[in-house]
Amino acid sequence: MLSDFPFHTERRTQAECKALLKARRTQLAGLQQRLQQAGLPVIVLLEGWSASGKGRTIQSLIRELDPRFFKVISVNSPTDTEKRWPFLKRHFETIPAQGKVLFLDTGWMEETVQAYLRGDLSEEEYQARLESINIFERQLAAGGYLLVKLFLHIDAQSQKERLDNLAADKDTAWRSTEADRRQNKNYDKQLAVFDGYLAATDKPWAPWKIIDSTQAVQANLAAADWLHDQICAALEARPVPVHP
Repeated sequence: MLSDFPFHTERRTQAECKALLKARRTQLAGLQQRLQQAGLPVIVLLEGWSASGKGRTIQSLIRELDPRFFKVISVNSPTDTEKRWPFLKRHFETIPAQGKVLFLDTGWMEETVQAYLRGDLSEEEYQARLESINIFERQLAAGGYLLVKLFLHIDAQSQKERLDNLAADKDTAWRSTEADRRQNKNYDKQLAVFDGYLAATDKPWAPWKIIDSTQAVQANLAAADWLHDQICAALEARPVPVHP
């Protein structure tokens, strides 16, 4: 999925993408009322490389949304207490109410992949987690949730340049960590693990959308287009609630 992903296929100009993105944000804001009426809860999971722009993409998606009806969570490493729980428990506790949208800046993918790469999970344990994740995501779909999964993809050179630029500015140096640089140095190994994870968890009820995140505006537009289309399709398929 990632190893043969075609970068730089967007042919529209920066100005065209900006205009389309502005219109798409307005449309996403308009969908919030329909989500409320239909009682459709939405989880938007953003995963991807370090410095691929996950936070930036979320900020773009929520720019015109009514803050009463969405939440953004940046998932941190599990605490010592959370490590004793079944690993998906803390994610179960964050799922949104009917008609609300949850944006996750990384989630169970990042947690699982990094634990595997650190050697905290054996191959057998890793495969068991993948199975649990597929069950969890299918339960969400069966429970009436729309799960939108986005993976922001950049090549090794683009990642290195972004990390170097962050490190060179005293105001952003903290955002370029040793773990991020280690990921870049081991890009090919990480790519193989990411690829395997995406292939194992790309299901009809929770498909992955890979976003070329090389250019910010184009990436933001691609993410907004996909989210809009997924919400519209889910609303069309959802029975209209009948109130007495």
